[in-house]
Amino acid sequence: AKQGNEIQDASILFIIVLLFIIFRAVLAPIVTLVPAGLVLALSGSLIGGLGSAGVLKVSFFTQILLIVLILGAGTDYGLFLVFRVREHLLAGSDPKEAVASAVSRVGESITASGATVIVALLTLLAASFGLYHDLGLPLAIAIAVMLAAGLTLLPALLAILGRVVFWPTKTLPRDSAD
Repeated sequence: AKQGNEIQDASILFIIVLLFIIFRAVLAPIVTLVPAGLVLALSGSLIGGLGSAGVLKVSFFTQILLIVLILGAGTDYGLFLVFRVREHLLAGSDPKEAVASAVSRVGESITASGATVIVALLTLLAASFGLYHDLGLPLAIAIAVMLAAGLTLLPALLAILGRVVFWPTKTLPRDSAD
């Protein structure tokens, strides 16, 4: 568990630094990672509970891969959506309208990406080597939860927080900023 926490902490720190560089904003990296953090806690508990109940076999490797996959997928889905929201804000949309437009434009891509990862993980169920076989279902469940959070929680946070997510960069329409 200690090694899993170290990997999680190092991964989160690395991703936050990278997102600060990419977004050049204070809250955007944090808002992008909030759904992934919540999903990590929720899916870890869910998968752990299913493991304790004997429904799933859960190994140490499952925990490590869970951290990496959730943070990776959450960041990926977040980047798609947050950049599109910022584009719409720069084009003159109000924050709620920008989020709705962004979800309608990239929601399908995010869903296809998540579905592809879920199907790929489920193919591990066909593996004859027990370790690989046992990774498929828990990780697929976690990605499904991350996909749901990426399409619901992240857009809600972006709509509620509006332009402040991108501070100190400007998100006013380009025409009025000149």
